[in-house]
Amino acid sequence: MRSVTTIIVSALVLEALAKDSQDRLVDELFDKVLDKLYSRAIEASSLHDADLDQSTLGKTGSLAATAPSSRISAVPTFRSSALPVPRMSAPHQLGVTWQSTPQMMHRTNLGTQLVPKAAVVDENCDPEKMVCVAEAGQPHGGNLVSTYVESEEERKKMIESCDATIEISERQACDVSLLITGGLSPLSGFMKKADYDSVVKDMRLADGTLMGLPVVLDVKEAGLAGKKILLKYKDTNMAVMDVEEEWEPDKKIEAEKCYGTSSDEHPTAAELYNDLGKYYVGGKVSGLLQSFDVIWGEGFKSPAEVRKTLPEGKQVVAFQNRNPVHKAHFELLVAAKEDIPNSIIFVHPTCGPTQPGDIDGNTRIKTYEVLQEDPFYKKWAGDSFRWSYLPYSMKMAGPREAIQHMIIRKNFGATHFIIGRDMAGTKSTKTGDDFYGPFDAQLMGEKHAEELAMKVAKYPNMVYVGEEKGNARGFASEQDAKEKGLEVKKLSGTKFRDALRNGEDVPDWFAFPEVVKTLQKGGDGIFIPGR
Repeated sequence: MRSVTTIIVSALVLEALAKDSQDRLVDELFDKVLDKLYSRAIEASSLHDADLDQSTLGKTGSLAATAPSSRISAVPTFRSSALPVPRMSAPHQLGVTWQSTPQMMHRTNLGTQLVPKAAVVDENCDPEKMVCVAEAGQPHGGNLVSTYVESEEERKKMIESCDATIEISERQACDVSLLITGGLSPLSGFMKKADYDSVVKDMRLADGTLMGLPVVLDVKEAGLAGKKILLKYKDTNMAVMDVEEEWEPDKKIEAEKCYGTSSDEHPTAAELYNDLGKYYVGGKVSGLLQSFDVIWGEGFKSPAEVRKTLPEGKQVVAFQNRNPVHKAHFELLVAAKEDIPNSIIFVHPTCGPTQPGDIDGNTRIKTYEVLQEDPFYKKWAGDSFRWSYLPYSMKMAGPREAIQHMIIRKNFGATHFIIGRDMAGTKSTKTGDDFYGPFDAQLMGEKHAEELAMKVAKYPNMVYVGEEKGNARGFASEQDAKEKGLEVKKLSGTKFRDALRNGEDVPDWFAFPEVVKTLQKGGDGIFIPGR
């Protein structure tokens, strides 16, 4: 063990050097010493495993052979400088996945502490796909925020101390719910101006933390700075906000940066100009409700509640959608389940406000409920699917919204995120032209995936060619079908909507029968007005 001690001393010396110098060579030497330290520590420990606890890293060699699902937890912690720390490679010699990300760097008064993420050795898990962690992904920023005030007495005092009451909109109530429960971790309240300006301009909070879109509370009149305000939705007390700052934003710049256009032909830019208040207020939000279901109903689960349902050691593949799930969507989910080993598929539809022309949230929830009872669904989903509904207001911001969705699903425990063609995309309300390219969201997700410690799952467009020529469910990739000259069955969106309105049959290969019936019962009233 003397050699290990020598290496540790060397690491500490290099740490001191790194603190006094930003020289790149010192950083590289320091990283190499750490890698060597792991290798030598593991080698030395294997000679002394009689002295080691079952949970220590030194016994991972035998654990890997005898207990693939055992957790490796008590890995030594090493201090480093406050400089960025690259991904470590030495632990991979054991088949253990090590992950070092900004979210795992916890500052203390002694510097920055590199905390290794718990790992699991699983021969069925493909590290090419993603880290095979023993628990679901870590929250954005390292900790799952909760602003809920536990004490009933304290909640009453806070309400009584409020200077004003605001009845918030559905869109605002979605944000409040996520802020209370940690869905938007590391945020604990509505952004103040410095964070807002930084996110709009650079897609990062003022401290450098990645954030796709601003999260702000708009108000119609000024004069709330320095006050406590009670936030109510449909006569239910949701939260108390300490208004620390108030300002008048430049909405055209916000639209240009966040939505890629300042044109009011973008539906969310139009809402920004015409419906949102003139001023923004920022400050901490103290929650008066602990979970989603009080406001939103059964099936809406908070991040903490979802995390409790996720089996330990499983990779979690999240799927965001704002439409009913039809057969092509389901094929995508089954493909993900089969492609990503040791995984759970987390279906997480947004059921808050969305753009005009979309199907309303309540109707979509009904379709999800009947879908989960369908025999075809049960056959292929098995026990590998988890569902929860998300109170979130769609911004139709394309690539930047993809990042916001990734961050939210990371907070719910996801390690993977499915990004399909034209995610969160929208068209001009006048010309019908797309505001974003079909793969812009995928590219943006891949750009920031490593920083978020997530993996973007993407799959080719799937088409129905029949069970004789396709897979067991009759599907093939569009490219394969083209190359093999297969006949592809098609049903346009327009014809589908006409069939819904007219009560006509929709082919089973296109949609689940009970989903179609649910949509037909709603008639034209299921579509959000405005288009």
